[in-house]
Amino acid sequence: MKSLTIKASIAILGLGLAFAASAQGSKSNVNVDAAVQIGGAALGSTNKQNFEIGNASKGGQSNVNAKAVVQIGGAALGSKNTQTLKVGNADGSGSKSNVKADAIVQIGGAALGSTSKQTLEVGNAAKGGTSNVKAKAIVQIGGAALGSKNDQTMKVGNAN
Repeated sequence: MKSLTIKASIAILGLGLAFAASAQGSKSNVNVDAAVQIGGAALGSTNKQNFEIGNASKGGQSNVNAKAVVQIGGAALGSKNTQTLKVGNADGSGSKSNVKADAIVQIGGAALGSTSKQTLEVGNAAKGGTSNVKAKAIVQIGGAALGSKNDQTMKVGNAN
């Protein structure tokens, strides 16, 4: 009987801890002078980058304060480059994202065999919505070359 009581208590305690963990709000504060990602690759090529900065997730709330957020692509002769850059993030519940940056820049890549695909999203937030963006410059510069093709997207406010 004692064993059953202990097991039941542990199960109830475990359930309570799991509930408490899921009820906690996510919060993220990012303060950086520069967050930089520079891609690579070369002759056979392929370069795939992803760069998210504020994050937070299911409880939401993210604050990003940065002077420069930069992503520079890569690849070369055989080419292909794929980039993504997200900045504010937040995702769930009450969401909320605040982005304050001097410059958010994405520079594409690829080369002779070419193809390039870029995305740049800035405020983010998701289903709980609310995004505030204050930036001096948001820049997206494309890429590709002789075999060519470039496909860009640039979203700024976001919220969902």
